[in-house]
Amino acid sequence: MSNIQIESDLKEILNKLDQKLDQIDNKFEQKLDQIDNKFEQKLDQIDNKFGQKLDHLQKDVTDMNLRLTKVETKLDGAVEDIKEMKGSQNAQIWALIGVLITAIGGFLVAVGRSVFSLNS
Repeated sequence: MSNIQIESDLKEILNKLDQKLDQIDNKFEQKLDQIDNKFEQKLDQIDNKFGQKLDHLQKDVTDMNLRLTKVETKLDGAVEDIKEMKGSQNAQIWALIGVLITAIGGFLVAVGRSVFSLNS
């Protein structure tokens, strides 16, 4: 065999080897792209689920704030009612004291008249 033949065969082998390496590189890049796409899809799904749960949580917090506002309003109303009841009870106590004083005074007058009428 001549040097030219060996050189030609070597070039052919190297070309085939280069083609095989290019094919392997292309397949590797395709697989890597597929894995990257799957990873991106999974990441997007997780992001969407997280976003939905976060939106749901925000809605729940908003609902709780509305309920808390309603409870505070009702509590403020109850406090006002209690203040009115205290004022009303205070007025009733003074009215009762007035009635008792009047009744005692009337009783004393009646007793005094009967004592004076017995003495006269």
